[in-house]
Amino acid sequence: MVNNPKLKVLKIFPNPSSDKVTIVLDSPLEHTVLYLLHQEGYIVNEFDVSNKKELDCDVTNLAQGQYQFVLVSKGYYSEMTSFIKL
Repeated sequence: MVNNPKLKVLKIFPNPSSDKVTIVLDSPLEHTVLYLLHQEGYIVNEFDVSNKKELDCDVTNLAQGQYQFVLVSKGYYSEMTSFIKL
């Protein structure tokens, strides 16, 4: 896979959060998955965000700490975007 600067997670809010975060993407894309990674690098959850520009994620069951979101689409991935779970 190759980093593609066109794939972006624009906003994550509220950040930090204890119950829900909203993720706003740069633009809707086909065949796109948003991965939520623990700070140690393992995948906590994945979301199909194909053709979506926004997603609400329930984070109440996550342990406190830092997490990363990364988009993957057609063999390309975005930069990681951090969020803190309170």
